[in-house]
Amino acid sequence: MKTFIRSLAVGVLFLLMGMSASQAAVVDTTLVSQWGFVDSFTGGTGTWKLTTNALGDTANAGGAAPSSWAAVRGAFYSPLTGNTSANGAVVVSGKVTFVGEGPDGWSVLRYGLFKMDSAGTLLHPGTDTAKWSGEAYHYSSGYELSPQSGTSMVGNGLYWGGINNGATQGLMINGGWFSTYSSVEMGIGSMIQQMPARANMTAGTYDFAISVHPQTNGTKLVTFYLVKEGTPTPYWYGGSAIDTSSLAATFNSVGFAVNNNTTNGQMTNMILTDVHDSLGPDITIPKAPWQAFYVDQWGKFVRNAGWHFQVDPDTIIGNAGIAGSAVPTGNWATIRGGFTIPVTATPESAIVVTGQITFVGSGPVTWSALRYGLFRTDTAGTVQYALTDSASWGSVKYPGTDSAIFTPGKENSFGYMFTPQSGTTYAGNIPS
Repeated sequence: MKTFIRSLAVGVLFLLMGMSASQAAVVDTTLVSQWGFVDSFTGGTGTWKLTTNALGDTANAGGAAPSSWAAVRGAFYSPLTGNTSANGAVVVSGKVTFVGEGPDGWSVLRYGLFKMDSAGTLLHPGTDTAKWSGEAYHYSSGYELSPQSGTSMVGNGLYWGGINNGATQGLMINGGWFSTYSSVEMGIGSMIQQMPARANMTAGTYDFAISVHPQTNGTKLVTFYLVKEGTPTPYWYGGSAIDTSSLAATFNSVGFAVNNNTTNGQMTNMILTDVHDSLGPDITIPKAPWQAFYVDQWGKFVRNAGWHFQVDPDTIIGNAGIAGSAVPTGNWATIRGGFTIPVTATPESAIVVTGQITFVGSGPVTWSALRYGLFRTDTAGTVQYALTDSASWGSVKYPGTDSAIFTPGKENSFGYMFTPQSGTTYAGNIPS
């Protein structure tokens, strides 16, 4: 009996030793597990603390909302460089949870995929004051995303490098990774409207992913999404854009930052979990939840013939107009209503647009006086000076200064135009 017990003990000892050695040898190099605060961005007053666990999960935790910015950097095990092969995209994915309140104000959340060359080393790892020793904010290159909540960016989009093109995503080269005014900043793509229409970013858990894939023509395909968990989907943001800049597709970090611009000032935690980086195929954007919506982005478009934009006195979403003191003679007076997101018809579902139009003083009684339709216009820009009589589609350079320059959008469009006849104006003179 003693011999049996001794042998059993030896066997158990070797089994445990074998498990320990095996576990020690396995390192998940795709897990983003090195987390620290960025420079002095720890919640403004320093009230936020950092906690991590053995899985590399992290939480910015505090008893109150940050008084300015709170930002963390997660470093990769080693830098990743994308290539043009089918599995050559740099991919990062994970979950982010907001506690108390979501980033529901103007540009409260800014995050992305970056190369940070001057971040230094991680000080005080595993403690609630872990932070990067160097410049983990400046001298960054990569892609910054700032999804809209509600209608906070309609008419008040982001200014990338001093130009308001309204895009909800942009790039920087050697700049501050959650700034939009840093060195070589530019928006990419357009303002992506979330779904369902005007959905708010409330407290809860969101799945996120970003992929950057170099193309054979020298550009880079940037694909991204941020989708709140729930059934039906409560919040969806996603899209892709082509980057034609010289930015190299090498990255070593993810960054997440939130500020104090929430509606109620009740966000107490931002928790990042299961964040991984790898090389692989482009990510697949989850299908956006569909919900019918009123057209809420209205402005004059390129030509106005002296007419001004007319704000609905009750600010009812879906209502807008243009008006003037005289008939638009010798030119066109035009108005454009932009959709919340691009809508694509399918064999099963048609695109349906309905509404009412009212003419005051006189109707469009002359030859082809009214032209309207359904279009795709990629060069319109965004609505500037929204909800004023100057509301117009385009962009503004040097906004808020004496040097501000408005540039109207371009009319390059694809779609269907209608121009009904009034009386017999087309008799012998049909539009061609």
